[in-house]
Amino acid sequence: MTLAELSLQTTNENWTPCILNEAAKIIYKLLCLDSLSAYWNVDSEMYYHSSREQILERLKKGVPSMNQEPPDYQYIFKPVSASAKLYINPHAEVELKTPKVDWSMEVQSIAVELTKPQYLSMIDLLESIDYMVRNVPYRKYRPEVPLHGNAEQWWKYAGNCILDLHIKRCSQMWLWNNIKRHRQLLKSYKNVYKIKLTQTKLSEENQKQIQDLEKALDVFNIVLARQQAQTEVVRSGQKLSKKSADGERKRGWFSGLWGKKESKKKEAEEEKSVPESKPDSNQQPCSRVVVASG
Repeated sequence: MTLAELSLQTTNENWTPCILNEAAKIIYKLLCLDSLSAYWNVDSEMYYHSSREQILERLKKGVPSMNQEPPDYQYIFKPVSASAKLYINPHAEVELKTPKVDWSMEVQSIAVELTKPQYLSMIDLLESIDYMVRNVPYRKYRPEVPLHGNAEQWWKYAGNCILDLHIKRCSQMWLWNNIKRHRQLLKSYKNVYKIKLTQTKLSEENQKQIQDLEKALDVFNIVLARQQAQTEVVRSGQKLSKKSADGERKRGWFSGLWGKKESKKKEAEEEKSVPESKPDSNQQPCSRVVVASG
């Protein structure tokens, strides 16, 4: 994708860029979009052999503009330019005469096309990515020698992939020693994670132990052990550390756009709005059952 310019400027009533006047009743904004495009070149020259300066220079020359379009570029979404004029009235809610935001937009013609070579090239790329993903488990066995003249090493590579990842793994999965070792890893991780939930500052030894155990366990067992640890901490009556309790609160992707002060104010208001009351002894088992089932 390429983009020559994207700007938003404050202007006067004649749409000339200027500094915002605080006394103005209407704010004028000019939005400019210049040459937004998407291309897919087939059988193009590779840039990685060149130096960094040469690569940057070639990439800059490949960015189109309103007056110039680079040759030999096969566009899927041809360069399009647009401009929008915004009228913003901050006092519209009081005056009730004009809208708060009014805008007019001009867009050039939009052209989208996909040729057969481009389509076939995309399919080839997706297939190569699929092959690379399939080859990830076997990459550690792959010999660093060419195929021709090294048939023995490549046959050994194929045999090790089948034996280690399919036959041996399935046969050793149900051995008692492996089951016992897996259960010990889960118990160790659960106990260390309980310490992390109840303490604000974790020692370096415990941090290293957690990292080593997370490398040995998969995601499913890590999540399962964490849920069990949290349930046991709640049942025992211990309090979760402030750091772990804050980490459980889910926040949106764009929650940081309005700053941290608003979130702190909202949290303070929520705390004030909740009346202080003593928990009923009859309700404690129910709440624990809900936490355990969750």
